[in-house]
This record gives sequence, structure tokens and C-alpha cells, in this order.
Amino acid sequence: MRQTFLLFILLAIHLINEAQVRSINAVKIQDEPIIDGILDDACWNKASVETNFKQKTPYYNSSTARESCVRMLYNDEGVFFGIQCFDNAPDSILKQLGKRDDDLNADKFNIKIDPYNNRLDAYIFGVYASGIQSDSRIKDANYNAVWESATTINSNGWEIEVFIPYSAFSFPKNDVQTWAIQFERIVRRDRETSQWALEDQTAANALLSWGITKGIKGIKPSLKLSLTPYASYTVSHYPYKNKNTNDFSQNFGGGLDLRISLNESYNLDISLLPDFSQVQSDDIIKNLSAFETGYAEQRPFFKESMDLFQKGNFFYTRRIGREPRSFYEVYSNLDSNEVVIDNPAHAKLLNAVKIYGRNKNGLAIGVFNAITNNTYAEISNSSGENKKILTEPLANYNIIVVDKEFKNSASIYAINTSSLRNSIYLNNNVTSLGGNVYFNNKNHRISASIANSQNSNNVFSKQSINNSGFAFNASIAKVKGNWRWEIANSNSNSKFNYNDLGFMSINNFSNINSTTSYSWYNPAKWIKESQIIGYLYSNYRQTTLKPIGNYIRIYGRILTIKHFSLYAYAENSISKCYNYYEPRNKNYFYIEPLRKSFLIGFSSNYSKPFALDFEGFYSHIKKNKTNNFSIYLSPIYKLGNHISFKYEFNAKANINQIGYAGCDTLQNPLFGNRNVNEINNVFSLVYTIKNNMPISLRIRHYFNRGKYLQYMPLLSNGLTGTEINNNSYDYNYTFNNFYLDFIYSWQFAPGSLLNVIWKTQINPIHSDYNQMNYIKNLQYTIEHEQLNSITLKLVYYLDYNSIKKRKNI
Repeated sequence: MRQTFLLFILLAIHLINEAQVRSINAVKIQDEPIIDGILDDACWNKASVETNFKQKTPYYNSSTARESCVRMLYNDEGVFFGIQCFDNAPDSILKQLGKRDDDLNADKFNIKIDPYNNRLDAYIFGVYASGIQSDSRIKDANYNAVWESATTINSNGWEIEVFIPYSAFSFPKNDVQTWAIQFERIVRRDRETSQWALEDQTAANALLSWGITKGIKGIKPSLKLSLTPYASYTVSHYPYKNKNTNDFSQNFGGGLDLRISLNESYNLDISLLPDFSQVQSDDIIKNLSAFETGYAEQRPFFKESMDLFQKGNFFYTRRIGREPRSFYEVYSNLDSNEVVIDNPAHAKLLNAVKIYGRNKNGLAIGVFNAITNNTYAEISNSSGENKKILTEPLANYNIIVVDKEFKNSASIYAINTSSLRNSIYLNNNVTSLGGNVYFNNKNHRISASIANSQNSNNVFSKQSINNSGFAFNASIAKVKGNWRWEIANSNSNSKFNYNDLGFMSINNFSNINSTTSYSWYNPAKWIKESQIIGYLYSNYRQTTLKPIGNYIRIYGRILTIKHFSLYAYAENSISKCYNYYEPRNKNYFYIEPLRKSFLIGFSSNYSKPFALDFEGFYSHIKKNKTNNFSIYLSPIYKLGNHISFKYEFNAKANINQIGYAGCDTLQNPLFGNRNVNEINNVFSLVYTIKNNMPISLRIRHYFNRGKYLQYMPLLSNGLTGTEINNNSYDYNYTFNNFYLDFIYSWQFAPGSLLNVIWKTQINPIHSDYNQMNYIKNLQYTIEHEQLNSITLKLVYYLDYNSIKKRKNI
């Protein structure tokens, strides 16, 4: 009797849990709807209607004031969604136009699909009330697909029709499909987010709360085969002021991107002779540190579907097509009668290939290969003779990664990265194994990884053993709930180096850091949510056990009901630190005194026509009497639905800063006290003629000036010596960078674009303007020699399934 009663209780609990999982029934159709944003097609009457959305923000689990209705249909080509977003004030619906995937000031509806129902990843298809599309994956913000949508605004609110072909996402080869699914509506003017299957806001994995689809059966994963050829023509002008050099140059380009599905889970992408003329120019800065500057990736091929290749963070995509290693040596080795005709700033990318995907069992496989060609600089002398100098050799880059995710959210991965060149050049090989496991009802997580790097002239030779390095990382964390914490330990020996294909600043360290945070999500009076975080960081050099970074930081953030965000932090170093990198000499180190830092910032409501971001920073080193100030100010203005402006002003002043200046007459490190001033101005404009025709303009001027007050030697004890009275040292500088990017884009067919790109770049190098004020300096910069280029680029998207449908084959 007791066993029967227990079984009854367990069955009741199971049924209650099943009832809590929402489901939407998809109906199969023969006559598909016209995607025009009007739900007047007869087929929509066959679909069941899903309603009952709940607020996620601002008032969690409260009823929403505006009803939303969702219908779902499918056929052999894809899935259809018909959505009604009711609104009793349709004139107040925000509907800003803009570029695809932009964060727009407009109402939005998101459809989120996890086809494998393993609650590990999902596709997100979003449609703004203005008709602009956005798409992403939870693990890949740069995911892009070709799908259809349309919107209309009427007296009841706004309506959406969406068609997503099966070629846009992967799903298992099962007769009956059960997908995890979520619908989400964002009312921009109230900053209200409501969901069909309300997510637990304290959970580490929000997908566990999603609903499921029912009724989808008899469909097959379609062949994903698309070909995107391109053709481009570029004309450039730069006044070389050399009679042997033509100021004008032109270039015809052509290539293609190919995507094909190897099966229902894995895809192959190939890019042949790619052209990235349409990407945003880099925000170049003056770097006084001992480490290189890292720049964000702008090239589409290296942004989309790259999440798998970032396991362990050993891949810095900008290494592919990098700045040639001997780029600057070309200028320093010039004879007096020579001039540089051409010195490419990037190695020429010949092709890139990637295989990626994850199957229904959670097994992901990734293979990446890219080849860059020999890169040459061309030099001409006064006799008209030309010669070529190799600045970067041909290189072959490879990555192989395997990642297995389990249903309990645990995972394990193995990755190998390598770069191969001619045996006289550096080669690199890195192998890593890592994973994590959840326990205590998924409230806690343990993560660990180990890595080995090998650098040699030939990665397969025995020489690589002498340059073998190791690293180890481990952490334990509480990842669920309002209160969370983490304790982590990282270790790297002095030979560990993955910088050839990755991005790393230091090795030879052992650190331990801890983080604890508490978050409030339930609105109280005027506060919508708030958070406080505490950090404790302690880092030591392995070989000397000297501290190289110790500090404590307190951070706080408040978001009001009206979406005004206020945040601040205070940081204090807890010991002096030994900087082994600033001297640029392995036999020296510099002792950094205690530092205090403070930051405060705010961001106003972006749903208003005018918004403002502000950030102020101050740090102080008492011993050196060093003061650092910075201010960031960014007004944002939206003029109607078609035009938006953004201006960014960032100014920094480092007063009495102590750092490396250069070398003295004996080639020992020479330090200096300096004042450094930096001003960065960026103006951005986006004018969207219609939802498939945006125009963007970005103008940036960067100014950095450093003036040394005195020079002193760096002593063997890590302190600086007395001032050197020697006028032979002059490391004062003024650095400018100016660029203009103008892009007109017309999407004349799904996935097909016509782009017109105009770029201007100015990098003046001259000592005459070291004494100019900022205004005269800007004027001098603009009047300096400019590199101008205009590119016309045509991209045409060919999809096998679309052609098959039109031809009925």
C-alpha cells in the first residue's frame, strides 16, 4: 500500500511538472501564406493561438498590459509564424529604421528556437516594428541567415509574418520533431519585456524554462548549399610626390563564399580570395605600453560561427591577415635615395575554410584552416629601379576542436591550434584540454583546463621540446541565485606562449582571484534592478614569487524604473608590484607604487529621442605624484525613424606619469616623467532610406601628445635613479590618426548587396606640429596627405533551395 501511494505521489509530481512546460502546436499546410505582414491568409485560421505572456521586466511574473498572440505553421520548406502584438496606442509604437542586427529604438519580437531540445544553444530571429531583421545564436552573436519577414502597423497594434527556411538552422533527422522554443516581446517605450514561457531570472541556464513545439513531423533537414560570389572595383589616390610613382591605383577583385551542409548537424564554409573593403576601419591608438594593441574583429567570415574555435581563448582572429612582422623595418632600412612604393598593411588572405556544428548528442566538431600569401613591400630608388622585400612569409593556420556537452550541462573540450611557415620562420603549436561540471542542482560549477604550447623553427622537430610551455586553470563558482561567487586560480610557466595565433600579454604567473556579487531583480519604488560586486585579485610571478598585480575592487550598479543606469567602482592596490615588462629588458624590472582608482558613469534611457552616456575616471599614485583623469561623453540623437546621430568625446590626461621612454647611450632602459594628453572624437551617422537601404558615415580623429619632463635611468633594484641632464634625449611626440568611412548598402534581393564604400585615412608623421594646439593640429592633420579610396562591390546570394523551389525540381 505504501509503495502504491509513493508511486501515485511521484506520478502526480511528474504530471505537475509536465503541465508547467508550455507547448505550441504547429500545423502542417499546403498553401503557404504571403509574407506581407498581414495575417489575412486562410491558412492562419488552421493554427492554434498562443497567448498569456508574462512580464520578465520590469515587474517579474506580472501580467502584461498588451496582449500578444502567436501562431505556428510549417511545410516541407520551413516554418511560419504569425504574430499579433496588440497595442491600444499604435501611434506610440517606436519603429526606428537602421542597419540589420543593430540595437534599434523600436518595438521588437524575438523567436528563439532550440531544435535539438538539449537546452544548450538556440537560434534567435528578431523582427523590429520597423521591419528590420536581427538574428543570432545564444553562443554566436554574429550568426546570420537568409529568411523572410514583414510587419504592418494597424489600429490594433502591429503584426508580423515570418518564414524561416530549414536551411537557416540545423535540426535532428527524426520523424517527430520536438524543439525547445521561446517567444519574447519588447515594448520599447515602456522598456517592458514579456515572454511566452517565463524564464527564471536567477538561473544560470534560461533555456531550461522554455516551452516546446508539438505536431512537427515528417520533415527532413534540407541541403544547405549557398554560393555568394562577389566582384569589386577599387580606385585609390595618394599624393606620393614622386615622379616615378603614379598617385592613382586601381584594383579589380573577385571571389566567393560557399556554404554547404555536410549533414543535418555540420556545415562547411569556404571563403576564396575574400574582400573586406566594407568593414569598419580600426580605431588606431598610440600605445605606450609594453604590449601590443588588440583590435576587434570586423570581417564577417571571422565573426560568424567562430564560438567553437574560441575554446580556451587561444585564437585571436586578427592574426589571420596580420600586419606583416617586417612592416616597419621597410622604412627604417631605407637608403637616402629610396622611397616606399607599396607596403601592404595586412598579409594577403588567399582562402579560409571552416567546418563546424553540433549534433543531437551534444558533440561539436570544428576544423579551421586559413592560408595567407607571401607579402612584399615594393621600393623604388632615384634611378627608377624597383625591388621587393618580403615582410611576411606564406603561413598556414589550423585549428581542430572537439567539444562534448552533456544534458546535465557538463562539458569537456579538446583544442589544437597551429601555425606553419617555412622552416626558417617561427612555428607554433598549442594543445588544450578543459571542461566543467555542475552539481548541487546546477547551483555550482567546477571548471578546469590544461594547455601546452610549443614554439620552434620547425614544429615537428625535436627543437620544439626546448620551447615547451604549460598552463593550468581551475575555478569553483556558485552560478545560480541572487548571490553568486567564484574562486579561480590560473598558472602559466615562463615558456608558455600562444601569441602566434592567439593574443596574450604575459606568462610566468600564478594568480588567485575571487568574485562575489549580489543582484536585486524585484523593482522597489524607483529602482528596477541593482547589483553589487566585490573583486579580490592577487597575481605573482612564478620564477621570483614577486607580486605583479594585487588589488581589491568594489563595483555597484543601479537601473531605475525609467531606465536610467548609474554605476561606479573604487579600486585600491594592496601591495607594490614588480613590472617585468615595462623596461623592455629581461634583466630589469620596475616597482610600481600603490594606486587608487575611481570611476563613475551613467547612461540615460535609449528609448527617448535624446540619450546621453557619461563616464569619469580618476587614479592617483601618491609616491610619484601621478594623477590620471579621463572623461567620456556621448550624446545620441534620433531624428525621426530614419536618421540617428552619435557623437563620442573621450579625453585623457596623465600627469607626471612614469614609464619607459627608450634606451640610453648604453642601450639600458631609460625611464621618464611625462605628461600625456589624449583626445578622441568620433561622429557616427546612420540614415536608413528604407529597411533594405542604409547609409552609414563614421568620422574619427584621434590625437595623442606626450611631453617628457625629465629622464632617469632604471636601477637594478627596480627604482628610478636621479635625473639625467642630457639634452640628447628627445622622446616627445605627437600622434594623429584620422579616418572617414562612408558606406551605402542596398539589399536588392535576400542576401544580395550592392555596396559603395568611400574611405579616407590620414596618418601624419611630422615634428613641426609638436607645439601646435589641438585646433591647429587638427587643421594640419586634415590638410596632410590623404589616402582616398572608392570601392564598388556587388555581392549576389544564390541558394540551392530557393532555386529548387522556383524551378520546382
